Amino acid sequence: GPDAPANIVDFTDLPVMVERSQADLQANFLAGEQHAPFSNLPEEELWPALDYVRTFSFDLAAPKSDGVVTGQVINATTGQPVADLEVTLHGFQNNAEIANLTAQTDGSGRFTFENVPTEHSILYMVEGEYQDVVYVSDEPGIFTPDSAETTLELKVYEPTTEAEGINITQLHYLLSFTPDAVNAVQIFVVGNDSDRTYIGQNGQTFPFSIPGGATDVRFENDPAGVRFVETADGYADTEPIGPGAEGQSIVAVYDIPFDDDTLTVDLPLPADTAALNVLMSNQGATLNSDQVQFVEKRQVQGSEFSIYNGDSLAKGDTLALRLSGLDDLEFDTAPMMPGATAAAPPVDQNLILYIIIG
Repeated sequence: GPDAPANIVDFTDLPVMVERSQADLQANFLAGEQHAPFSNLPEEELWPALDYVRTFSFDLAAPKSDGVVTGQVINATTGQPVADLEVTLHGFQNNAEIANLTAQTDGSGRFTFENVPTEHSILYMVEGEYQDVVYVSDEPGIFTPDSAETTLELKVYEPTTEAEGINITQLHYLLSFTPDAVNAVQIFVVGNDSDRTYIGQNGQTFPFSIPGGATDVRFENDPAGVRFVETADGYADTEPIGPGAEGQSIVAVYDIPFDDDTLTVDLPLPADTAALNVLMSNQGATLNSDQVQFVEKRQVQGSEFSIYNGDSLAKGDTLALRLSGLDDLEFDTAPMMPGATAAAPPVDQNLILYIIIG
């Protein structure tokens, strides 16, 4: 800053920095009063901080922006190209959007984006709205080291209000426990066997229920809080369901309080369900059900879970999970601050991903 001495080392000066090792930087930081915040860092944090200081002297070349992204929009219902459609190209690097360009498709449904950065770490996707439904490309586009051109394809579909092709391809149910409640994560992977996007009736596409008595209901993939609406029988999704085995996913999180040694969790199934699995944390409870069978115990991110599988459940069936041994549950006994109360463990998004992959 403005109060720095005149002879202070400029960390952006490469000729100066190449003469100093990381050990030199460490010695100077520990000796200088100006660096008191650094001298208070524990050893395991000091070295990464000094590694970051070293990057100030790197002379990084500006990314080339001579790339070309081309592609075509196809109506996958009719097999015909879609002309005069506005499409948007999004570029992402390190989870941040660094490019946002728009173009119009020509008479053959083709689009072109020029002067695009060609760094290989950038992932590109194209987006377009057709018949009031937003679609994105299935696969990301990247630039290979020996090419300045990449291609993306965008599929759109005709809409339908007929729900005959809607089904549940996968149902995942995760159970863990606190002293007075079951923590549940309920994941529907909704499929669409037709060649059209199901837009639903009256703005609702997939009605579903949650077990009776559930509290603190929330949805993990609804950041704006407007996607899911409450109904007389539970909830309903409002997002269109595109064709394919994974046309949509719904992740509901809630608690089911209990005050007895046993509890039956009943989950009505809103559509035919091809496959389901239940993961229950091994904290002393026992699970019995006529619809799932025990498969194995498995370690997931340091916790042990019992895995149960089932399949071929019909629309209107109720998944019934009978839990017992709730009076003898085991919990982490780590010390707590005086006056603190036990809280439910946060929902781990990586764990949910591992469940879906499994």
